[in-house]
Amino acid sequence: MTSEISDQVTKLRDKIIESCDAFGEESVALMQQETTELLQWIKYILESQLTGTADNLINGLLCSIREAAACAALGLVRPALFAMRSQVDLTLAWLYFKDHPVEWNSVNERGESFKLKKEILDYLTLNFPGFSARLSLLTEVKLRTTVDPYKLLSAHVHAQSELVLPKTENLADVVHEKSLSIECVGIAKETCEYISDILICFYTNNWDAIPAGITQAIEKRLDKKINHKKRFFDGA
Repeated sequence: MTSEISDQVTKLRDKIIESCDAFGEESVALMQQETTELLQWIKYILESQLTGTADNLINGLLCSIREAAACAALGLVRPALFAMRSQVDLTLAWLYFKDHPVEWNSVNERGESFKLKKEILDYLTLNFPGFSARLSLLTEVKLRTTVDPYKLLSAHVHAQSELVLPKTENLADVVHEKSLSIECVGIAKETCEYISDILICFYTNNWDAIPAGITQAIEKRLDKKINHKKRFFDGA
């Protein structure tokens, strides 16, 4: 190992420790706060909605929240964004594969038949009456700044423009300052709302069994527009 590599790794370690000590606990606490709704969904699903097929996708969803929190605490913003994108993928994949054991076996045995976001949203629209209409209504009263945070996250994952290209001359450059980590937590909040909207549109018929913290927040948003609540429950 050259002295240059040793020096780079030492600086990387020091910067990670510095970040963790300076704002790690705050970042994790904020991440937990801003993803509360999604954590409530996971608890609900684990307690009553598992089918015995693709159950590990929900465990993976929970792990990806922890992963995003850990990365934010270390100042590793890009990996945190990647973890957030996987939260959308894992949620949608579970909504499909939980009822498709043959396809799930194909994914695991041959790496085939995995479904992408658009495919699953089309499947939900086609097979669950009212899903698309409800999602559109919730989008009209969204609190998040973007309609679909997945697009923003995908831009970072795929480095789709100069604005989101990685800029790393030294190893320690992958560790970002507190302001970016806190901004990253804000994106986690928007991702949480987006996922929650998808889940509530899927589980509307289970309204009374869904945690009150989720349904009350949805009702508060729907009340912002006349007839939105009625149209939501009518699925139109």
